[in-house]
Amino acid sequence: MDNASDLLSNSGILIVDDQRAARMLLNAFLVRIGVGRVEEATDGLEALRMMTLAKKNRVPFSAIFISRMLRELSGLELVGNIRRIEEWANFPIVIVSEDLNQGYVRDAMTVGADEYLLRPYTEEHLQEITLRAIRKNSTP
Repeated sequence: MDNASDLLSNSGILIVDDQRAARMLLNAFLVRIGVGRVEEATDGLEALRMMTLAKKNRVPFSAIFISRMLRELSGLELVGNIRRIEEWANFPIVIVSEDLNQGYVRDAMTVGADEYLLRPYTEEHLQEITLRAIRKNSTP
């Protein structure tokens, strides 16, 4: 378990959601499971800027959690945009949604999401998905 704790504490997660309450809740859960750095973006363009700046400053994110429903650029459109950038082609992406419609899940995976986190989630399930994403990012 120490390995998991180290992975979490040395990781940075970016949350993208236009709903403040949803961001705050996910942020609190991520901090509680031990994630070392959690940052928030309210839309896709802000998220792309933050990802670029973090990489430039050599403190890249380990994974990104994106709400399926965003106002300006949908979560799925953001995933597609991230996947079109060569350096982020394999970057861990988790779609967060309150809808388990199999079509939505399939669409998320088709555009390049790695995981689909269903709200409401448990702390244990969030930790499992977060660790999987971080491990994906740390494997060559």
